[in-house]
Amino acid sequence: MTAKDFQQTPTESPEAHPHSRDRLLANPFWAIVILSGVSFVVTCLMSVAAMMGDPKGPMNRLVSSYGTQAVTVQASVLILAGLLAMTVDRIQTRRQTRRLPPSEPQPSLGAPDRGTGS
Repeated sequence: MTAKDFQQTPTESPEAHPHSRDRLLANPFWAIVILSGVSFVVTCLMSVAAMMGDPKGPMNRLVSSYGTQAVTVQASVLILAGLLAMTVDRIQTRRQTRRLPPSEPQPSLGAPDRGTGS
């Protein structure tokens, strides 16, 4: 890939690029995926750290009481938000490809053409 593959010409709209910043910001579910993923990892690490600490300590009691429920809720939110984010992306991609004129090639997410080269 060359730098030219990533440059936007002035006549192209931002919707023509599947990875444009505006398009990524248009799907709020990705923010939920990131936040719930970070929260899930922190909770799992907190559970491991609490098991190594004092069994009568406040953190260990908190994790013993609510740890399983917290991990279950966070994993559920993570899965649901991930599925919703991918669904919204798919819908946006389908709408975008329908708007492209038939004379323009549709953007490909596959490997770039290598060409014959010189």
